[in-house]
Amino acid sequence: VEVAKKSDIAIIFAGLSSQYESEGKDVDPDLAYPKNQDKLINEILKANPKTIVVKYGGVGIIPGEWINKVPGFIDALYPGQEGGNAIAEILLGETNPSAKLPFTYLRKKTDSPAYKGYMDPSLDAVYNEGIYIGYKYYEKNNIDVLFPFGYGLSYSNFEYSDLKVKKTGKNSFELNVTVKNTGTVAGEEIAQLYVKPINPKINRPLKELKGFGKVALNGGEAKTIMFRLSDKAFAYFDTASKNWKVDAGEAEIVIGSSSKDVKGSVKINLE
Repeated sequence: VEVAKKSDIAIIFAGLSSQYESEGKDVDPDLAYPKNQDKLINEILKANPKTIVVKYGGVGIIPGEWINKVPGFIDALYPGQEGGNAIAEILLGETNPSAKLPFTYLRKKTDSPAYKGYMDPSLDAVYNEGIYIGYKYYEKNNIDVLFPFGYGLSYSNFEYSDLKVKKTGKNSFELNVTVKNTGTVAGEEIAQLYVKPINPKINRPLKELKGFGKVALNGGEAKTIMFRLSDKAFAYFDTASKNWKVDAGEAEIVIGSSSKDVKGSVKINLE
């Protein structure tokens, strides 16, 4: 705390390590930061409001209330032996971070579909999600999450426009979207394509990720990302016929910068 008071900026490296997380060991059932890390972050933040938290770990452990107060937060996952240099380049602005979250950050542990069975005395964990895995579960149950799947900020801002779709065959389509870097810093954006069934005949997720495209843009530059979709993007496994099936009718193709941040959509007809 005394060092933080005297510093221009405080940077805290927190989270998990092999001591708390591994292939054969679960993380804390509270999905919390270990030991007194939350207390440490809060005390440093009081001493210096310009505090950046860099989180290590392979899962989305739940941060304390400090997440709404820190001006900077980086999820570094496990960046390896060059992680320190990479994070320094990001914090100094030499590299523009361009990644997206591969999982959802929850607000509380009870929102997880695994919560009820995880600590059951029988040691039986019942798989209740079915086809509603990850973000699909949270969308289906209208659960407010902290950071959605596919979320990620950078030092640039991006604008989406000119969403166009062209039919290229039976249940196959080509989709184009223009992405523009409206900032001054060169960066990369990852556009995500989701397919949303309309009035499905069976239970289907609200939408499913079916493609993504990463584009590098200088400040003020715009480029077009092209997606090609075959019938596989619209099919589900039919247990009666034991085969993949596409139902005729309307569907929607959704483009977003995360699973929640939708930038545009277009409807199509399936045969």
